[in-house]
Amino acid sequence: MTMNAVDPMLSRRLVGHEKAWTAIAFAAKGNKLGGSWMIAGPKGVGKNTMAAIIAKKLLSNDRVWESSAVQESNIVKQIEAFYDPNCQVIRCDFTDEEKRKIKTAAIDDETLDFNNLKRKTSILVDDVRKVIDSLALIPVDGRPRVVIIDSADDLNANAANALLKTLEEPPNNTTIILLAHNLYAVLETVRSRCKIIKLKPLCEENIVNYLKTMVKTPSEVQALLSISGGSIGMVNQILNNNGLEIYQTVNHLLSRGKITETIEFIKKISVTQQKFQIAEHIMDYSLNQLGKNDYEKLKLWEKQIVTANNESVFNLDKAKIMAVNILRAGQ
Repeated sequence: MTMNAVDPMLSRRLVGHEKAWTAIAFAAKGNKLGGSWMIAGPKGVGKNTMAAIIAKKLLSNDRVWESSAVQESNIVKQIEAFYDPNCQVIRCDFTDEEKRKIKTAAIDDETLDFNNLKRKTSILVDDVRKVIDSLALIPVDGRPRVVIIDSADDLNANAANALLKTLEEPPNNTTIILLAHNLYAVLETVRSRCKIIKLKPLCEENIVNYLKTMVKTPSEVQALLSISGGSIGMVNQILNNNGLEIYQTVNHLLSRGKITETIEFIKKISVTQQKFQIAEHIMDYSLNQLGKNDYEKLKLWEKQIVTANNESVFNLDKAKIMAVNILRAGQ
């Protein structure tokens, strides 16, 4: 089976966040990186990337903490393949239906796009207990152990409570990193047991420097700066899903009041969950740019959207999401 997906665990360099990385490096040099940490910030700003780099440096015994860059090694490759037992990642598990798809793809040696597979809506207590039980075992190779929880927002109440004692007293030579999109949506009993690193949306300079390696035109760079909201994750999603072309088309149609054509375009391209999410994000941005003067047109759009056919990924549930965004833009 071939996986067609881009996972932050594959990242080997951190974009921006120099002050936050300095704090991590200082703790590492003082052998104080063990224990419970929480990296908080909006989606896509680099939380998962920072956690992945910390894990790779710790487990490969990389002592160059001044730089967040990671050098290739067998251990780094194993972590990126989710094959290193000393690095465990807890995420919302795939639904039973998607697990069957994965099994079928593995048997038939097919390509599967993991980015478009549905996951459960929360991390369950059994997911947490499996990892806690494994931490009770002494590692054979004597290396550190890292647990990444992506994300703490997804922990249900039982899972969060099951984690408390381990967060309070982690096993020796163990680093637990929780990622949080909304710091104050996480239980206070969980937050209070962690050292917290806060990441802000990236500045324009960071994103421009990141895009230099991709040889984009000035107009494309400006579009990505506008749409991404300081999120490298969103930049990558846009680039990997022809998002710039979607943005240009949506912007062109909306600016000329072509409501019906815009709806038909979005329906046509929303063939996968990720494509729809990109289209929704771009349309939300474009709607906010229109302002209140176009509210009457937007209400007409809403009326047409909620009568959309239940086709492919663009179904009535997603049509309602768009309708809410439209109404929000007119407020």
